[in-house]
Amino acid sequence: MGANCSSACNRFCCNFEDLNDQSETQSLLAKNERDAVDLIVQLFGERETRYVDFYEPRPMEALSTLAYSGELRLQRSAALAYSEITEQDVRPVTEEMIQPILYLLRVPSLDVQKNASAALGNLTRCRCITNLATADENKEAIANSGALIPLLRLAKSSEIRVQRNAVGALMNMTHTEKTRELLVRSGAIPVLVSLLSSPDHDVEYYCATALSNIAVGEQHRQILAEKEPALGPELIRLMSSEDVRVKSQATLALRNLASHEIYQRDLIRQGVLIPLRVQMVSGKDLVELAAVACLRNLSILEENEVPIVNAGFLPPLIAKLDYSGYIYWSEMVTHIVAILRNLTSGDHPSSDESQHVIVKEGALKHMKYILEDTSVDDAIKNEVCATLGALASNSSLKAQIVNEGLLEVFIHLTSSQSHDVQISSASAIAYLATEYDDYTPIIALWNQPADGIKGYLESFLVSDIPEFRYVAIFTVLVFLRSQNGDIAYLIYNQSSIGSLLDDVARQENGAIYESGGVTSDPNSGFPRSFTGSTDEQYIPLQTTLSEQNQTPDIPRTGASSEGLPTQTFLPCPEYMDPSYEDESEHHYRQLQMSGMISEISAIVQGMDSTKNHESMGGGR
Repeated sequence: MGANCSSACNRFCCNFEDLNDQSETQSLLAKNERDAVDLIVQLFGERETRYVDFYEPRPMEALSTLAYSGELRLQRSAALAYSEITEQDVRPVTEEMIQPILYLLRVPSLDVQKNASAALGNLTRCRCITNLATADENKEAIANSGALIPLLRLAKSSEIRVQRNAVGALMNMTHTEKTRELLVRSGAIPVLVSLLSSPDHDVEYYCATALSNIAVGEQHRQILAEKEPALGPELIRLMSSEDVRVKSQATLALRNLASHEIYQRDLIRQGVLIPLRVQMVSGKDLVELAAVACLRNLSILEENEVPIVNAGFLPPLIAKLDYSGYIYWSEMVTHIVAILRNLTSGDHPSSDESQHVIVKEGALKHMKYILEDTSVDDAIKNEVCATLGALASNSSLKAQIVNEGLLEVFIHLTSSQSHDVQISSASAIAYLATEYDDYTPIIALWNQPADGIKGYLESFLVSDIPEFRYVAIFTVLVFLRSQNGDIAYLIYNQSSIGSLLDDVARQENGAIYESGGVTSDPNSGFPRSFTGSTDEQYIPLQTTLSEQNQTPDIPRTGASSEGLPTQTFLPCPEYMDPSYEDESEHHYRQLQMSGMISEISAIVQGMDSTKNHESMGGGR
């Protein structure tokens, strides 16, 4: 700090001594102006050896006197003083302090404008955590003071130093929602967009950052989409900048824009994928992270799946699931897994193709490591389970997922400390079992590891959390739909699942239980003492209400600078009558559970009828 103070003092002393040497100018100064000059020179000299508080009334009054004087040299000195003071010490601004600086912004001198705008930039900059509250207060005070219009005017200055300081101050005021709104109302967006083509990298960086922050708000993204058609192409161009800060910030701005469906579609057409692919393998961690976050939002739109896959993103994305060399691995892998989830969640040929490429590139191995690592955040594991659930819905990939050992991993995760991970892993098991030809691995894991599949189904069915009961019921339904006698035997003879389903039916829908329940007669030969095998034939159920929706789409997920929300996915068989479309989510789940329990009851009764028919000689 001493060197900085010495430099500042030298500049001031030289400036004021030069002024004092001009006797003619000195004689024209009013006494209060001469006194102000003397005080400021004295205080800057004393700052070499002691702390000087320039925010006290006397120094502030002296600086105000110099700012409002009609003498350009005094105004230049005042602007320089404000710039130096705020560089070293940021305080909450007052009307008495801000108004002289605003006045100096209008002085027709590039030096004065440069230093006055620098002072405003300093007052809005958060340089350390202790200044956070002060900086935010100052941003709003400055924005409300009328400073935005002169700053926007200076942002268009032909003098690059003035322009740089003005745009820097504007950028600093985009960090709070209130000031962003004031900036938009003041007409900042067209100015910032036009300056993206500045020859100065600092100006490009400040503008890209400001626009990225403005794009955080949904209403502002809509304005940008409707009124600034040049924004996307300009940011795409900046992705190839030689300045790492600029290319990284341009990509982050595109990430925020890509939260809007219009940009998700338009950016692909405008050629964003090629530079995005280059950035993703640039070897620069922050640039790669920004690129992956942007791609995550672009992958939300289903029609973008084919161009993304065809652009060759999957191999490098999957390679980055490895741990080696990434400072921001946790953030990186969160985005990557979400991209894979989005690219595998559709119900069309391109999603099927993407799923096979993902498995071919070795994603299963990487995702297994992630799920087994106890240091990995639960939010990441939740996303991984959701992605694997989507892959497990593909009948041609089920065996590979099982052979990779992921079924055992899912079973372990059903006892996770995270409810989201428990539900997502159990849902992945349900998807894996849906229309699966070979139930041998499922039967082998019925009682192990830990308590196996039986253990988590029993635990989920007695849970107070509706989603746990829901996914357990769905899983039992999937098992019984398979018409596999061995799994039916395990459910009703080697566990308490049957009686627990009765309990759930009683809780969720008394009418179902009263009309027969899941097992109409606890003492009947089936299913309590069922001893069938997988070779037996059963009467197919003709009244399944969800036959066309056994493997529903999994929710797509995006990234935002406001945070990266996680979603727990649940299988969603459709039992809903259209008249229930306005029901609450809780009631919706209740109705779905009732539908599933009804179907389980029908399957069991069908099996029971078949067994009784065969026992009377009517079987084949």
